Amino acid sequence: MAFRDFLMRFRPTGLPGAAAAGGVPADRSAELRAELEPALAALDSTGALARTMLEAANHEAARRRETARRQAAEIVQAAHVRAEKETARVMDRERSATRAELVRIRAGAERELAELRSRVERRMPGFVDRLAADCTEALLGGPEARDP
Repeated sequence: MAFRDFLMRFRPTGLPGAAAAGGVPADRSAELRAELEPALAALDSTGALARTMLEAANHEAARRRETARRQAAEIVQAAHVRAEKETARVMDRERSATRAELVRIRAGAERELAELRSRVERRMPGFVDRLAADCTEALLGGPEARDP
């Protein structure tokens, strides 16, 4: 069933009772047109206003998107700058810690070297004497060769 057919179920009908004297049939379309024209004319101007408002809203949305895009780019750029500074700061701190560790390791190695040299100096005379005795013994043919 079409919508128009549905609406026709509610069309105005005559009053119950005896038939009235003949008259001119009512022009319902003209009556409806006359009744609806001011409302439809108001809707036309409202539609134009709505289109104008929609266009202004689209322009404002585009402006805000561009502003947000610029702000996001600035935030990202600032974050990159901060990250570079933080990286440099951490690297400086790590370099300092590494230098301190190297100084500590070098000092320990120098202490060990000094101790080793001290031990070598204490043991060297006895070692040289033993080595000379062993060489002499080997050259002369053993302990029995020493006694003539």
